[in-house]
Amino acid sequence: MKIKTKLLLFILSIIAVMTTALTLGYVGVSHYQGSFNNRIIDETATEIDGVISEESADIFEGFGDIIVQKEINVIEGYLSYISGRILLQAEYMEEHYAQGMDEEAMLSIADNAWDDFDSRADVSINTFIITASGKVITLTGEPVATNVDTKTDSNYILGASGYGEPMVSKVLTDDKGNKFCSVAVCYEDNSGKVAGVVVSQIPFEMFESAMKNSAIGDHGKTLVVIDKDGYTPENVFGDDILMSDKWKQTLSDIVDNRNGSAWVTLGDQEYCIIYKQCISTDWILCSLISSEDVARQSDSVKENLNETTAQMEDGLEFVRGLMLLVIVALVAIIIIITVIIVFRLSKSFVKPIHNLLDGVKKISSGDLDVVLEATTKDEIGELTDAYNGMTSALKQHMEEIKDMAAAEEKSRAEMELAATVQRGMLPAAALDDEYIKAEGYNKPAKALGGDFYDHFYIDDNHVAIIIADVSDKGIPAALFMTNGRLLLRESIMNSESVDKGLKLANDILSRNNENLQFITAFVCLIDIRNGHVDYVNAGHDLPLIRRPDGSISKITADSGVPLGLMEGFEFLKYEMELKEGDQIFLYTDGVEDCVNPEGEHYSNKRMVEAVRNGGEDILSGLLEELKEFSKGADQFDDITMLGFVMKKYKK
Repeated sequence: MKIKTKLLLFILSIIAVMTTALTLGYVGVSHYQGSFNNRIIDETATEIDGVISEESADIFEGFGDIIVQKEINVIEGYLSYISGRILLQAEYMEEHYAQGMDEEAMLSIADNAWDDFDSRADVSINTFIITASGKVITLTGEPVATNVDTKTDSNYILGASGYGEPMVSKVLTDDKGNKFCSVAVCYEDNSGKVAGVVVSQIPFEMFESAMKNSAIGDHGKTLVVIDKDGYTPENVFGDDILMSDKWKQTLSDIVDNRNGSAWVTLGDQEYCIIYKQCISTDWILCSLISSEDVARQSDSVKENLNETTAQMEDGLEFVRGLMLLVIVALVAIIIIITVIIVFRLSKSFVKPIHNLLDGVKKISSGDLDVVLEATTKDEIGELTDAYNGMTSALKQHMEEIKDMAAAEEKSRAEMELAATVQRGMLPAAALDDEYIKAEGYNKPAKALGGDFYDHFYIDDNHVAIIIADVSDKGIPAALFMTNGRLLLRESIMNSESVDKGLKLANDILSRNNENLQFITAFVCLIDIRNGHVDYVNAGHDLPLIRRPDGSISKITADSGVPLGLMEGFEFLKYEMELKEGDQIFLYTDGVEDCVNPEGEHYSNKRMVEAVRNGGEDILSGLLEELKEFSKGADQFDDITMLGFVMKKYKK
């Protein structure tokens, strides 16, 4: 009885202390709850508001990046289109030199030849020929001077410096204040000397008008930095901002970095600047997004946040009332339990504790199948039930972890299988016989890629070689790549010409293309009996030709339209002749975009030199150089290459 009495007194003391503490706690909570609730709600709203602003900024930066890349594609496509036109004119001049026609006779028909090459010539573009003797012949546009000094004329010097490759000038200003840039290429006489240059002058307003229409938001701006001094062709701010140290420092950072993004305050506006450099020129395109436009996008979300805050306040009021009921219920339960314990202090009080202790020891040793028996309905019984529930939940959780691990392993295995299947769709081995050798290489940036290549005999005398790049990466690109490869192969094999084959594949891919995916491709059809080549370009990087003497040139072609975007498009077919020993090198942009740990791109210049210095096996030397250059840095894009060698003609 002494033990029971002491236990009773101890329990009564516990009850008194707990009751007092709960009552005082309730009073304190009721007194300070208003200010506490408001502080917690305000802090939560501030944190959520910050997250909303950050997400909105990220979305706008993504839009800016897309806009900049689109404008770069417009500029590059137009420069490529103009370059192709003047290259055709230069080749025409060289062909007539080879036929023995003198300069006077050839110049008299030069403008007719220009119209024959391209009836779509834009009359707003001045195109003219400057001969080595200084004569000037206008082909399209406004007439220019009839004679110039070739030693000082900037257009002649620009074209002659390219050694047969189109050259793009800086942005210049004529005597009327109009801005333009020149694209020039030289042509040679029978002795290999420069006989003249073909020049097209492009009004810069053609690029500016496109950029004005692509600004994001009410306060957004687009502009272009067109030389290393940070010169912009249009005052999109105001003289006070353009002359400020802040803007000069911003331009300096843009010119130094060439690609990237930054936040900067100009005048009374804060902007996010996304900028990228063009490939063919030193121009850097910039998209400026105002912070006001970013903030406006999150207003609707903030309104929803305010409504949620009001609901939280109502909920906390409900919780305070519930707390009072819980306190009263707890006090009542404690008193009832105490009365029961006082009158039943015996073995029935101690035994359940021992049973519970024994069961807990078994559980702690790892036996999760143990089920504790609840012999009482008091706190000990509740604790027993809690342990049983905990054991069951723990066991179930372990099973779930096991299932999740199995599912993850299955997903990884399926992805590896898909990658294996995708690799299996590429040619299993090089195409190598006594007449030709065609060998490709493909390395996706992710488990699944979008690049592919192909080489196959259509019949005994004709070989097709294909290289292509699907937009985007991962599973969507891989699926589109699979469909595109099969369509290209079947269309080319079952069409009367290579351009008709690409048109058929493009029409099929363009139908029901809801995701607007597309494929850039370059396709050649080679007659191994005489080296004659028919080829078509669908928006892809132009391949290189390496002659046996080590000279390098780029295949000439219109940029064309990528496959899958425009049903009914008519592709242009071009022709050329391969001599024995000539090599063709095809590639995707992942080669030039390969980066090292310092963020430096491999570049077109390095790639051309590697091809120039390579032997018959171009790919092995270039792959070794890419590996040494990247130094293990993460691969930015899929890398795909294809080398073709015309060993000898089939007699």
